[in-house]
Amino acid sequence: MNQTHRFTVAALLLAAASLLVACGPPASVTANAADTTPPSAVWLQADLTGRPLVNVMLGGGPVATELLATDSSTLTARADDPDGGLRALRIMVRTRRPRIGTVSLAQFTVAAATNSSAGAGQPASPSATVSWKVSAATFAGGSWDGGLEVMAEAENFAGQISRTAVLSLCIQKVELRVHVVPLSDDDGSHAPQVTRTQFADALQRANRVYCGTGIQFRFDSVTDWAPQKSTSMNRDQTIRADGNTLADGLPRRVVVFLRWGGDPANVTGNGNAYPPHGLFPPPLNMVDEDQHYVALPS
Repeated sequence: MNQTHRFTVAALLLAAASLLVACGPPASVTANAADTTPPSAVWLQADLTGRPLVNVMLGGGPVATELLATDSSTLTARADDPDGGLRALRIMVRTRRPRIGTVSLAQFTVAAATNSSAGAGQPASPSATVSWKVSAATFAGGSWDGGLEVMAEAENFAGQISRTAVLSLCIQKVELRVHVVPLSDDDGSHAPQVTRTQFADALQRANRVYCGTGIQFRFDSVTDWAPQKSTSMNRDQTIRADGNTLADGLPRRVVVFLRWGGDPANVTGNGNAYPPHGLFPPPLNMVDEDQHYVALPS
């Protein structure tokens, strides 16, 4: 490359850098106490060692992730309000502890915060970042487990507030691996009405419900999704015998069958499962069936 070309490239890079600076957020804005528009962007990220980053944000859905008893996590919140600046950014947390028959949720409190010293009409930052580190050992509840629910909360100078969805950090002591068998008839008809992605989303919601119990469900949408054609199983004719055989071949798995049901014209809306056979008297209005799987509607 000759000297002229080097100068040309350098000039292009300098111009590109200038454009990036010009297009980025301003270094400061005027704190506006009459800004009735809430902060436009709020985001919270959990960094767990050796695992993918977990994110929740303004306008997104809630997320649950496992936190092993020896784990720690750094939580980082970020927010933007380019209209009138940010007065405060807070990481809010509450504990989630199971009781017999209930789940006890404390009130959200501030775990970490950054606050602007600007007053109305003064220069203020349009962005803010704050971090907080949490260790599972600090909130695991003795002989019973615990969990945390966390969110980020941003406030502008008019008191308008935006919040992320809730991120549940669940201490995991027992992991239940779920293996799903979507059934269809021998000819492929009466096929499942649910996709593997929809099932994974449903299990994510279940994990949020179980957060704090020490139990979390694991499902790999590639290896744990095994479609099978069987009219007799799909129509609830041989599902007990064939289902038990298949489940017995998958030890340490919760085997779930998604099936059509006995009415060829209408998919069933019923599911069923039974306590372990022969271990104790069955609950009221239940029989002691020997069923090693869970049957769900397809």
